[in-house]
Amino acid sequence: MATTSSGTITTSNVNGTTRITGLSSGVDVDSIVQQLMEAEKQKVYKMQQDEDKLEWKQEAYRSVMSDANTFSSKYLSTTAAGSIIKESTFLQHEATSDSTSVTVAANSDASTGSHTISVSQLATAQTIKSKGAAVASAAPSYSSLSGDTWTISVGGTDYTVDLSSVTSMATLQTAVDVAVDSGSTALGANRLQVGVNSSGYLTLTAIDGDITSFSAGVQTDLGFSSASGTVTNVATKPVQGNVTSASYAFASGTTWKITLDGTDRTVDLTNVTDVSSLQTAIDTAVGSGKLNVAMNSTGLAITAVDAGVKSITVAAQSTLGFTSGGTGVVLSNRLSTSDTLETIASKLNTSFSFGQDTTTDTDTDADELSFTINGVAFTFDKSDTLAAMMSTINKSDAGITMSYDSVNDNLSIVSKNMGSGTTLTIADGTSVVSNGGTFISSILKNNVAGMDAKLTLDGNALTRSSNTVTVDGVTYTLNKVTASEVTVNVTQDTESAYDAVTNFVTAYNALITEIKGKLDENYDSDYAPLTATQKSSMDDDEITAWEKKAKVGLLESDDLLQDFLDELRETFLKSVPGTDLNLKAIGITSSSYDEYGKLTIDEATLKAAIQNDPEGVKDLFTQRSTSYDTTAVRSLSSAEQAVRYNEEGYGMRFYDVFQKYYGTTRDSGGLKGLLVEKAGLKDDASEDDNSLKDQLDDLKERIDKEEDRLSDVQERYYSKYTYMETYINNLSTQMAAFTSNTSS
Repeated sequence: MATTSSGTITTSNVNGTTRITGLSSGVDVDSIVQQLMEAEKQKVYKMQQDEDKLEWKQEAYRSVMSDANTFSSKYLSTTAAGSIIKESTFLQHEATSDSTSVTVAANSDASTGSHTISVSQLATAQTIKSKGAAVASAAPSYSSLSGDTWTISVGGTDYTVDLSSVTSMATLQTAVDVAVDSGSTALGANRLQVGVNSSGYLTLTAIDGDITSFSAGVQTDLGFSSASGTVTNVATKPVQGNVTSASYAFASGTTWKITLDGTDRTVDLTNVTDVSSLQTAIDTAVGSGKLNVAMNSTGLAITAVDAGVKSITVAAQSTLGFTSGGTGVVLSNRLSTSDTLETIASKLNTSFSFGQDTTTDTDTDADELSFTINGVAFTFDKSDTLAAMMSTINKSDAGITMSYDSVNDNLSIVSKNMGSGTTLTIADGTSVVSNGGTFISSILKNNVAGMDAKLTLDGNALTRSSNTVTVDGVTYTLNKVTASEVTVNVTQDTESAYDAVTNFVTAYNALITEIKGKLDENYDSDYAPLTATQKSSMDDDEITAWEKKAKVGLLESDDLLQDFLDELRETFLKSVPGTDLNLKAIGITSSSYDEYGKLTIDEATLKAAIQNDPEGVKDLFTQRSTSYDTTAVRSLSSAEQAVRYNEEGYGMRFYDVFQKYYGTTRDSGGLKGLLVEKAGLKDDASEDDNSLKDQLDDLKERIDKEEDRLSDVQERYYSKYTYMETYINNLSTQMAAFTSNTSS
């Protein structure tokens, strides 16, 4: 509003309209008009208060609906654990096993009783890996080995293992270590490792990176009924230097870091002058009997002596010949997944070559790998890391898992499908690139077929492709081959069913207490919603306190909520057909009408009922209508719903009542639940399509019209006072002129 003054006239401009509101008359026009308008505004204030009350009432309804829907989704759902309309809630079982070799679980389909199970073979997935193993086909018999021998071939040289003193896997390992060739040269420790697989069969694995192939001959007492054939062993090269000089001189305090299996050790090189003194210094740092230092034709080589030592990494040390990037230098006997594929190729005892993508490359560099796994094609650049390759493959649809085992120095791909049969097909690529490289053919050579699980359950032999077997509601998880029968007991899980019922009762009591509280609140008309004028004279805390009181009692004696509570209580009054049980018989009683049927539980009676008649308790809550068995109850007519209701158990009746008041699906008349139609739900079509919203829209329209009328009234008041001011001002001007003439 702009205001200007001239003489005794004051003008103001409001929304382009010029008003004369000066003091010619001595009247404060603005103040008078403001007071007149305040009286006129009482009607619009009342409508705005009604608007606030409707919005608050809608919020109150929605708060109740939110809590009711939370209750429904937990206890009246066909999928939620603990729902009282699910049969499995009342027929839960507990299964126990007397051995960790087989763990068990039971579902609602199980029956109480005992079972016996034995496992002779676990299911495995087909695996193709870089490190090979010779695997026996039967369990060993050490008692028959006296005077026997076993031939093992390593790199084309046969070694004879004397089995005369072998009585266990440990003594067999010793015999393998001291096995000799025709020239009486021992195989040596920490080269081939004897182990046992999940079926209890012996395995022979190369742990020396220098061994690229080996084979195991026939030895039936050890379970090798046939020769293993040649087993390839792609491994990381051992730690190797490239300086052949054996004479060193180090300044005092010079140290060298060696990391064994992730633990850093510091070697003091001060007194190291040759290979022997270097061995002493290393033994002092890491412990004797763990590492061996020797000079070969290339330089110093560091290998593990202790079979328990796997990963060896040394820091760069140029004097000793361990220069990073040096020719022939290997600083670690394990791969790093952060290494590029080009670096990986250089670290292996059997390398692989790269190919060239002739469709995109303009040069002749061989810098890509291409291969297929289960029909899925992959292409990687030599600059890609091993980690990136594994991540891409594992996220693909190839159905395998690729990994690097740093303990055993083994790169492998494992099918996600267990059991026998071919589940893995791999090949170097030829279509995308002219030469896909030799990653598959050079590295992933050792194909270990998957095996089915073999078990005997209650005297019946079973073969399964998985180690998880479900029979008659009991799930058996096979963890180990068993030495004897395992006993499994299945019992009724009374506690779970009891907990489900008590949790339902507790939540039900809380819900009806909340709603009953809303119905019993008294609305205080002295605390009507505040007008803008009233708020202008109050601080924020005063406004908050006032509105808190003003929102009390908005749902007082609400008919819809009253009907909802009445119908919930009535669900327990009618018996459930087909069963002699009722709430009282299972230890649940209802309180007085004043408390709207809050429930109480007698623990002993309820537990006894569940224990003695689990089917009866289940039917009391979950029994479904034989005439109209559907979760789409709102699609039924009123008559059909009545038939359905009388045939149902208590839980399903609850479900129907909740659908009647809170359902969000539309019935044949296009309507949702009664309370949803009344107040609407957020994030639902009803949010803007409900009766309270219609009332609010109508009220807003009336408020807009009333505000337009008030604007016209205000203009009319100002017009009258402007006319009066102008008239008085003209009289004053004439009087002044008359006085001036007569005085002269």
